Amino acid sequence: MEANKDVRIDIEMFDAIDGNIISKNTLIQNRIISDQNNYSPAALGCLVSHLTLWKQAVDQNSQITIFEDDAVLHKDFQDLSRSLIEEHADFDIIFWGCNTDWPIELAVGAGFSSVTLLCGPGEPRFSPMTPLMAHPKLLKVTLLAGLCSYTISPKGAEKLLRLLLPLGNEDTKIRIFKDGLGNKSETIPWINTGIDVALSKHLMNINSYISFPFISGSKNEWNKSSIQIF
Repeated sequence: MEANKDVRIDIEMFDAIDGNIISKNTLIQNRIISDQNNYSPAALGCLVSHLTLWKQAVDQNSQITIFEDDAVLHKDFQDLSRSLIEEHADFDIIFWGCNTDWPIELAVGAGFSSVTLLCGPGEPRFSPMTPLMAHPKLLKVTLLAGLCSYTISPKGAEKLLRLLLPLGNEDTKIRIFKDGLGNKSETIPWINTGIDVALSKHLMNINSYISFPFISGSKNEWNKSSIQIF
């Protein structure tokens, strides 16, 4: 978390679970996953790490903010996130940022269909010291990739544990656009290779939000990631 040395926030380190030492049979017996789940060891370790913290939120009846080790926080993260949480006391989960190399889907309501956001190639990395162009707002999010930074409430954690477990191998649907201008699109399977895919399957049915502009980001360096798609 060296990138966050100038951020005024107390962070308690949590040792992530090593997926290489997890017994898949034990996870099946404990109804964490089903026998259909085909996550890689790294993805299983990531899954169990997040689930452990969700269960902590439920047991302690307290919201918890989770940062993955490559998360980069805006310098005013604590004040901004606290203000946004106060405005949305009914939240289940709030994402403070996500991967920008993957579509983000939002529900705008008022009779409109969902909106898909695509970030262009060569977008600058999240900069913690750059002034925000506008005060952040929380928007209803229904699909995203990456769990680098989020806050989950006890009721949100309880809902997701109930909805997700035992976790199988079901794909999530994602919308892609065809060549050319306009809104011609098709829905294709998003293969379930990690917890963010599984989570996105249920975001429409819970109080899920994302901050715009982001107040946290991630380097999201695939060449250094332990979770790979083959």
